[in-house]
Amino acid sequence: MRSGLASFIRFSAGMMLFISLSLGITYAVSVYEQGKSREAQAAAALEAMLR
Repeated sequence: MRSGLASFIRFSAGMMLFISLSLGITYAVSVYEQGKSREAQAAAALEAMLR
């Protein structure tokens, strides 16, 4: 019984780690893309103002 419980705990911990890493990577990519988009919008606005 102990080994079954230990296996379940290891599986749960691994799954939570995987989900946490996936969410962290998704968040990081989202923040990076928003920054690039904001930069491009600022450059376009500046160019439009200078015309």
